[in-house]
Amino acid sequence: MKETTRFLCVLLIIGLTQSRHPSPDEAALDFIYKNMDDTANPCQDFQNFSSGNFEALHKEAKLYDLQDSIRDASTGKLQIVLEKLRDRVFIDESSAEGKALRFYETCLNTSPSRQLFFSFLELMPPGEDLPWPTSRLRGSRWPEERFEWLEALARLRRFGIENLLFRMNVVQDWVDPNHFVVYLKRPTYPTILDENSNKDILVGIGILKKNHPSINTLVADIMALDDDLQNLPPEESRSYTLSIEEFEDQTGIQLSKYLEISFGRPFDPSFEVKIVGMGYLEGLKAVIEKYTNKVVASYMIIGIVRSLIQQQLVLKTGSNHQVQCSTAVRRHMEVASEVLYKDYYFRQGRLQRYDRAVQQMFEVFRAAFLKRIEKNRLNLTAEEQTFVKQKLRAIKVRLGSLPNVPDQRRFVNDFYSDLELEKHPTNLAKILLNILEHRTRHTLKQLDRPTPKGNHFFRLEELGYILQTEPYYRTSNLVVVPYDILQEPYFSPDQHDVFKVSLLGFSMIRAVLENFKPYNMRFDNESNYSEFMENFGENFAYVEATNCLDRSKESSQLNEHAINVLALKLVYDTYFGEDSKFSQEQPSFTKLPLKQIFLLNFAQNLMYKWNTVRLNQAVRNLNDFGEVFNCPADAFLNPETKCEIW
Repeated sequence: MKETTRFLCVLLIIGLTQSRHPSPDEAALDFIYKNMDDTANPCQDFQNFSSGNFEALHKEAKLYDLQDSIRDASTGKLQIVLEKLRDRVFIDESSAEGKALRFYETCLNTSPSRQLFFSFLELMPPGEDLPWPTSRLRGSRWPEERFEWLEALARLRRFGIENLLFRMNVVQDWVDPNHFVVYLKRPTYPTILDENSNKDILVGIGILKKNHPSINTLVADIMALDDDLQNLPPEESRSYTLSIEEFEDQTGIQLSKYLEISFGRPFDPSFEVKIVGMGYLEGLKAVIEKYTNKVVASYMIIGIVRSLIQQQLVLKTGSNHQVQCSTAVRRHMEVASEVLYKDYYFRQGRLQRYDRAVQQMFEVFRAAFLKRIEKNRLNLTAEEQTFVKQKLRAIKVRLGSLPNVPDQRRFVNDFYSDLELEKHPTNLAKILLNILEHRTRHTLKQLDRPTPKGNHFFRLEELGYILQTEPYYRTSNLVVVPYDILQEPYFSPDQHDVFKVSLLGFSMIRAVLENFKPYNMRFDNESNYSEFMENFGENFAYVEATNCLDRSKESSQLNEHAINVLALKLVYDTYFGEDSKFSQEQPSFTKLPLKQIFLLNFAQNLMYKWNTVRLNQAVRNLNDFGEVFNCPADAFLNPETKCEIW
C-alpha cells in the first residue's frame, strides 16, 4: 500500500507544466498534491492521506482548514483592491468605498500598542461620566458605588460585545422564520482564563500594580465569581417565551432597562422574548450581588479585552500590518468589502459566467435528489413526497450575501449612509467603535422588520466576524455561495468538471441538504412553520439509516453525518452515472484516475482534524471507495455494510 500511495503522488505531478501562470486545472491539482501525505494509508486514514500536510505547510499563517485557506486568499485579494483605491485621485468620501478606505488608512497609520485597549475602554464607559477602574484614573478613587453591572452590560452591547454575563441577540424566530425575535441565553464561551492570564490583563490595564497586596485577592474573587457562574444550571434544550414583565419577576433582572439602553428605545412590559437556559438567568443576579462592584467590573474588563482580541480589534506586533488592516476591513465592514471585492474581480461579464456555471451545477444536483425522493426509500406518503419536492424546488442558490437588487452598490451606500466617521480620523479605536456601533444598530433594527425572502433575503448576524467562505443555508430557502470560494484553485468555470463538482458541488449540495434535516423539515416551501413533517426525525427508515451511521460510536452528531454521507453519494453518483451531464474524459494533464482525483479533491472540504469523523463516515459509506483505492475487505474505511440515506 505504501508503494501504491507514493506512486499516486508521483502521478499527481505528471503533466504539470513549468508555466508561471498555471491553468485552473493545474492549480487545483497542485493544491491537492501539496496537501497530501503520501505516507498515510488511504484505506485506514484518508484524512491524512488527502490533506495531512496542510497544517504543517501553513503553520506560520495559522491556517487549519479549507475555510482558512479561502479566507486568507480572499483577504489578500481585498488588500489589492484597497491599495488600488489609495491610488485613485478622487473617491466620494460619503460612499461605502470612501469610508472603507478611511478605515483602512487609519489602521495603516496606527502602530500596534497597548494604548488601544485604554482607548477602547475610555470610549465604552460603563455609565454616564463613569470610567472603568484603570490606571487612567491617575490616583483618583473609582466611584464604585455608581457602577451598575446591567447598565454597563447594555452599553457594551451597543458595540457588539454580546457574549458577556448573558447573551442577547436578534435572530429569526425558529418557529416563524419570517420574523425576528429577541433571544436570551447564557454565554457560549468562558470569559475567564487561568490565574496568571487574568493577572496579566488586570496589571496591563492598570487596575492594580503587579506587586499590590490586593492583586491576588482580586484575581481570586474574579475566578470565584466565574466558578459561581459556571455552576449555574446548564443550558437545557427547552426554550421559553416570556414577556419582559414575566422575565423580570422570575429573574429580578431589569430587562426593560437593558433593552432600552441596547436598542435606544423603550419596550412595552408585554413585549415577549425567547429564552434558552432559564435556570442560568434566574440565578445570575444573586451570583453577581455576592461580589463587590470592583470585582464585577474587573471581571467585565477581562471579558472586554478577550472580546477585542478575539474579534481582532487590536493590532499585533510582529504581524504584517497591511494584512491585519485588510482583515479588519473585511471583518468589520463586510458589506462594503463584498461589493468592492465583487465589483473588482467579477466585472466585464465574469459574474454572469460564474453564476451560470454554479446554477447549472445546482440544477443537475436538484434533479438527482428529486429522483432519490421519487424512489421513496423512506416510505413517505404521497402527500409527504409532494411536501419534500416543493421544498426542494423552492430553494434558490445565490452568489454573495447581498440581496439580489438591481443596484447593489446603491444598497451598500445606503446601508453606510448613517455611519459617521471623522474626515481625517487618527484614533483607530474610535473609528472601529463607530463602525461596530453602526453595525450593531442595524443588526438590532432587524427586530422591527419582516424577513426578506428568496433572492432578496439579507440578514446581518452577530457572529459576522466568523465570515463564511463556503456555501451556507439560510432559513429563507436560500443557499448563499460566497464570492470567496469562486477563485482558483477552489473553483473556476474553466476547470475540468471533476474539480468543480467534487469541491464546490459537494459543499453546495451539503448546504442544500441542511433544509432536509429533521428540524428544518418542519418548514414548508415558503419557510412557514408546518406541523405536517414535524415528526420526520421519527421516520423509521430515517432512524434506521442514522443508527447505521452510529455503529462506529464516534459521534452523536448523526444528522450532520447523514448530510455528508448523502451529499457525497449524490455528487459522486451524479458525476459518474451513466446519464451524467458532466465530462468524464480523462484529463490530459495527469494520469491519476478520475475517481481518485474526485475523492481527493472532495476531502479538502473536511480536511481539519476535527472533521475526521465526518470524513470517515462519508467515504466509508461510499460504495466505490474501497475499489477506487484498492482497499482490502477488512479495511477500516471499506466496511461490508454501507449506510443509505434517503
